[in-house]
Amino acid sequence: MKPEQLASDMEHVARVVQFKIGKNGPEYAPAICKKATAELILAADAFKKRLPPLRILSRCPVLTERDGQLIEVAGYDPDSGVLAYGSSPLQITLEGAQQALNEVLDGFLFASPADRSRALAGVITPALVMGGLLPGRAPIDLGEADKSQAGKGYRNKVTAAIYRDVPRAVNQRKGGVGSLEEAFDRALIEGRPIISLDNIRGNVNSQAIESFMTEDSYSARSAYCPVTTIDPRRICVMLTSNKADLTADLANRCSCVRMLKQPDGYQFSLYLEGDLLAHVRANQPRFLGAVFAVVRAWHAAGKPRSAETRHDFRGWAQTLDWIVQELLDAPPLMDEHRETQHRMANPALNWLRDVALVVQRTGRAGQSLIAAELLAALAADGGVEIPGLGDGDVENASTRRAALQQIGRRMQQCFADRDAVTVDRHRVERVRYTDDQSRSRVRYTFGPAAAPYVPP
Repeated sequence: MKPEQLASDMEHVARVVQFKIGKNGPEYAPAICKKATAELILAADAFKKRLPPLRILSRCPVLTERDGQLIEVAGYDPDSGVLAYGSSPLQITLEGAQQALNEVLDGFLFASPADRSRALAGVITPALVMGGLLPGRAPIDLGEADKSQAGKGYRNKVTAAIYRDVPRAVNQRKGGVGSLEEAFDRALIEGRPIISLDNIRGNVNSQAIESFMTEDSYSARSAYCPVTTIDPRRICVMLTSNKADLTADLANRCSCVRMLKQPDGYQFSLYLEGDLLAHVRANQPRFLGAVFAVVRAWHAAGKPRSAETRHDFRGWAQTLDWIVQELLDAPPLMDEHRETQHRMANPALNWLRDVALVVQRTGRAGQSLIAAELLAALAADGGVEIPGLGDGDVENASTRRAALQQIGRRMQQCFADRDAVTVDRHRVERVRYTDDQSRSRVRYTFGPAAAPYVPP
């Protein structure tokens, strides 16, 4: 708070007076709070200690626990430090909650049943985070798509709308990771409970964000603001990407939801209010009531956890794995997840995934391709890195030769001593042979490893 704001707000919450000695002795005269006085008040430790605790600012009611019982906070609750706005959600049965939450995911196409389970977990997680109900920290909800406009950012908006909020978008600008961290810190200082690292590309190596996801306290810095201490345990972080290379540490701090773009001509559901997002916003008490019904059922069952061990954020994984399987009739949460984390932290495998998508888009899946044909496909597509090309011209003989050599080296990094690699939904096979001139040759065949998941 700035001194000017405190001086103005003082007029609304108190009668400001000035003590002085009058003709009849001590008396209080009407006064105003001057800027200099406000500066002294803000700097005083005694003033700061008298302020009521504020741990989370929410635009909707929050479920929290007190003496073993769930309570719904609407307004200010000094015991929990929650200041929550909005009207109370509707009371919904667990069956009605299942229907509403399935409706939230209507229109999204996921790469596997487990990806859909993780999307369901992403809808429930903010309620557990804001209420301080999780045994441990929640990971970053990372949405990755095979193509642009697959709905990864839209899914985040729908999730936030359930909590009567909008994700605070943080973009990666030309400054790279440094500017990303600065924008992230600004969002934290603003007190936003849901932050989305939006459309992140390239190498992401941020020790600050990695630290935020595991530490109990974080020092946020922003221009013209003092260093602000943040409690990370009440903040939900999202990330969307098509082409991000993460560090192994950051990948291990994520819950990866792989999404596919619906085919051309797909008819999305329409509602009286418009699209899904408009429908959720118009009926927010119902959808929040669905989330609360699930949380209440989990709490009433004794806050059980599954035996899931395939995520470093084990308390979150075991809690949400039990919830999605036992209360929402969804598949296990962590199937295929370790493989996805490994791929996202491996630039070579990430690149191979992008190449497989290009081969699929150009209709060459199932064909036996040499490196020159892969180079031609990548050059025509223009959206995937060509190793060794840089700013060179692919038609230049020496540049082309260097690019082909680099493609071969990159492929060797992916295959090592194997002749087949599965990356996401794609299986890539390698055949090594000797041609009629006794030269070593390699051909690659790209095909589907599994069909995309279509919910019943």
